[in-house]
Amino acid sequence: MLPSRSHPIQRSRKEGNGIPMKSSEHHESGDRVIVMVSANESLGALFQFEYVCRTVTSAPKDHVHMTKDESVEILEGTLHCRAGGQERILCAGEKMMIAAGTPHAIWNEDPLGCRAIGEHRPKSRARTTTFEAHFAGAALPTAEE
Repeated sequence: MLPSRSHPIQRSRKEGNGIPMKSSEHHESGDRVIVMVSANESLGALFQFEYVCRTVTSAPKDHVHMTKDESVEILEGTLHCRAGGQERILCAGEKMMIAAGTPHAIWNEDPLGCRAIGEHRPKSRARTTTFEAHFAGAALPTAEE
């Protein structure tokens, strides 16, 4: 795993309101995850993050979120997604929904990079997801997440 660093940043959700956010950056690649809405903040209803990817990667192994639905919306560039054994290349403006229990993988093959908004909507009332903890440097995601 690449070394990462977490630090609060300011990002405005509503005009004029600076809200501290948590960001995790991988030093060597420049990839960043910016937590927009934490599971704690939403009382377990949502974990929303922006993913800024600057590194070309190969397709990872599929993983499964047994208790969470996931969505990914592309803001810039393209992103490769595989869900239920079918691959797609998502372009800016496209969104993909991945139902809980569906094996899937997401990766970047765009040399110009990409930006995307990801959401996990847990069916359980867990306050902090292991996905969140991973990008805060506290834990690695498990197959259950």
